[in-house]
Amino acid sequence: MKITELSLLALLIVPLLSGCGSDSESEPPVAAPAEGSGDSPTNGGVIAGPPPEEPISGGSAAGPIPVTDVPFPGPIYEPISTLKGSWVQECMEESDGGGSQKGVVVYNNESFQFYENYYSDNTCQNLTARVEMSGSYLLGDLVDLDSGQIATNLSQDIISFQLAYYDSNIIASLNENTVCGHSTWAVGELQELKNCNDFDFESFKKDIVNIENNQMVYGDFDFIGEGGYPTQLENKILLKQSVTNLEGEWLQECAVSGQQSYRDELEIIGQAVLAKGISYADTSCDEILATQVGTYLFELGKQRILASGEMVTEMVNTNISLHFAINDSDFITQVNTLNTLNCGVTNWLESEFKDVFDCDWVTNTGNMVFSEIIKADSNELTFGDSEYLGGDGFPTQLDSEPYVRQN
Repeated sequence: MKITELSLLALLIVPLLSGCGSDSESEPPVAAPAEGSGDSPTNGGVIAGPPPEEPISGGSAAGPIPVTDVPFPGPIYEPISTLKGSWVQECMEESDGGGSQKGVVVYNNESFQFYENYYSDNTCQNLTARVEMSGSYLLGDLVDLDSGQIATNLSQDIISFQLAYYDSNIIASLNENTVCGHSTWAVGELQELKNCNDFDFESFKKDIVNIENNQMVYGDFDFIGEGGYPTQLENKILLKQSVTNLEGEWLQECAVSGQQSYRDELEIIGQAVLAKGISYADTSCDEILATQVGTYLFELGKQRILASGEMVTEMVNTNISLHFAINDSDFITQVNTLNTLNCGVTNWLESEFKDVFDCDWVTNTGNMVFSEIIKADSNELTFGDSEYLGGDGFPTQLDSEPYVRQN
């Protein structure tokens, strides 16, 4: 599936200028992961890194974190049973030469998260729009295309569709015309469009997909058959990333920090991490203060030995999504009064998530790409302690609270 920036603009702006309803040429989201060879999307997506080096003599028994190369089967001539994995679309120029785009799709067994960035240049440098979409999916029957290619029907239910623009002129037009009922569009801040009448989500429900040699291709929505499914494949390729032994769900139990506490959850799929962190106002993880959810991509590097003698693996992470909610009413009042966490043009509301990916107080930390260390045993995962950083940006010691595998 694909969505082009032109189609987004046509859906949201042209109807306003013409005074008529939206008649869109809907091109669903693309996203594609780099496969196990270590390919990575240009300008930003750290993806599948080189396999860790052999353990250094005298190191930890945990050893290196193995990376399992995704096998290269031949063409799939049976219906695809799952899309699970992280898939990356490398920087690709628009067919009309009017910009470029790149993205990521993360599939679980039944759900997906989609992230796509759009650029005004042809090398994915000047960001103009950003989309985040989530939902559920169901794979169907095998279908023979007129081209002789084989595909599998793909049904999707969109739960959330969010869009952000980075052009101040577009933002002004969107607010002036109260597009999708919003008059609070802000540069770089996602707005929820799922219930927007100007956007046709029906076109996202039916797609086709083909996978060959860990390359995934969706249907071309310029060619729709009688059943509503595309009859041709598009030319955008999504590459599957390698799988590591980190794959699975991990939980860090209640940990105390000063007068507060926190609990973190991770789901690692391919080389993407879906993270959720909850902060508490007490030391027993009872009174929720704030919640953070986000997604980042990781690349494993070489091994190193800490001063403690422990063997760890270097890890470089790239954030691609970050949302934050404040769950305490007194804290919200304080934040809104002092403007300490300004983001967008609206105040914080209790337990309501805000997109903070491009907020100044987030980007100024320089944590969009950050260095990490990791030690993995069969059922425990320990990251570095960010309070102790070396000159190269990597932590110099491990955190005291490990994550425990849940599945």
